[in-house]
Amino acid sequence: MASARRLYRLSLALAGLGTLSVLAIVGTALSHLSLTPPPVAEVLAACGRLLPSELSLAGAVLLGLGGLALIVLVRGVRSALIQARAQVRVHSGLRAAVERLDHLPPRVPAAPRPVEAR
Repeated sequence: MASARRLYRLSLALAGLGTLSVLAIVGTALSHLSLTPPPVAEVLAACGRLLPSELSLAGAVLLGLGGLALIVLVRGVRSALIQARAQVRVHSGLRAAVERLDHLPPRVPAAPRPVEAR
C-alpha cells in the first residue's frame, strides 16, 4: 500500500511540474504576443520565405513524403474513430444481450452419470 501512495505522489508531482511548465510557456508566449498588424511588406516577405522559389529534387521528394505522411495521418485518425464507434456499438449490443439473459430462468445442466468401479 505504501508503494501505491508513493507512486500516486510521484504522479501528482510530475503533473504539477507539467502544469507549471505549461503555465510558464503560456505566460512567455502571451508576453510576446502583439495584436498590431505587421506591415504588408513584412507579410509578403514571410510568405516568400515560406514557399520555396526553386524546388530541387530533394525538396520535391520531401514535399511528396510530407503529403504522404499527411494522408497516412488523416486516414489513421479516421480509422481510429471508426474503430471507436464500432466498439461502442459492440458494447451496447453486449449490454442489451446481458439484460435479456438476466430475465431468463437459470438452467442447470444434468449431472453426468457416475462411472462404476469394477
